[in-house]
Amino acid sequence: MDDPVAQAVAAVGVLLADKEGVAGYGEGETDDGGPCVVVMLEYASQEVLDALPESVEGIPVRVTETGSIHAYETESGPGVPRRGSVAPPAPEKAYVIVVPDVSDETVSASEVDRAAQTVVAHRGRLLAHGAPAGSGGSPGARIIVAEFPDMAAAKRWHDATDRQSQTVQVLIVDGLPEEPASPPEAP
Repeated sequence: MDDPVAQAVAAVGVLLADKEGVAGYGEGETDDGGPCVVVMLEYASQEVLDALPESVEGIPVRVTETGSIHAYETESGPGVPRRGSVAPPAPEKAYVIVVPDVSDETVSASEVDRAAQTVVAHRGRLLAHGAPAGSGGSPGARIIVAEFPDMAAAKRWHDATDRQSQTVQVLIVDGLPEEPASPPEAP
């Protein structure tokens, strides 16, 4: 392999081999038309960003956040969508509920607040954060309700979150499909 761009792409591939969230990588062009290695990420994780050099043997490395990339059914060959083909269904969202034990006075509001601040950094969306009705204003009585794009993202958040108190309960549940066919049956 004498092509320096192909060598740079292969070197980046080795760096990304065990990294989660990589949608793909390959040869691309810089804004001025020069060659570069393009890395496509489902989401920009700090682990992947830290693993990538700015260049490999003088070939720049460019990162773009693409989201998931899915192949479509093809009629005319790879990469050519068939008329009427549709993207695969999006994964079901996941929801996280953080409930501190209000009887444990060591749980501080700042601890729960720190956990809430990490939600966005892990591709989540904060839906609710505060003291529930009837909590009596206890400092640790703040709950968090957050939405993540899928269960894997919610679990990554959970694994990366520093929970100093052991009396904070974290529930992670699957979301329902966007358009459920019928309501779930009662048990």
